[in-house]
Amino acid sequence: MNHYLQIKNNQIALPENGIFLIGRDDDCDLVLSDNRISRIHACINVVNECEVYIIDGDCINRPSRLGVFINNVKLSLFSGSELKKSTLLKDKDKIKIGNDVLSYNAVTACNFTSASSEDDTITPNYG
Repeated sequence: MNHYLQIKNNQIALPENGIFLIGRDDDCDLVLSDNRISRIHACINVVNECEVYIIDGDCINRPSRLGVFINNVKLSLFSGSELKKSTLLKDKDKIKIGNDVLSYNAVTACNFTSASSEDDTITPNYG
């Protein structure tokens, strides 16, 4: 399964498994130069080569200052009274971070044995 982000005319491959960081910090996998963007603004977690989740902030407990928008809807850190750790990305989702809009693309579809919803929560996989 191949996953990638598209920003303007550039395609950026996501790892088959693991963490992909987006932000201003030079250590991020995708560095965006907008000063309004947090040093680590968003974290993408690829699980089992097939499920791709996005987290607002540094993957641990610090959300970004301005938030992350998926298809023009701001990611919420809470679902009811529960902390929502991540949101499942779907093919062609638009991710807005600062003034940058990225498109998430999955090259082929995955076959899930159980239905997934955008309210799925997981703990980040760091390796």
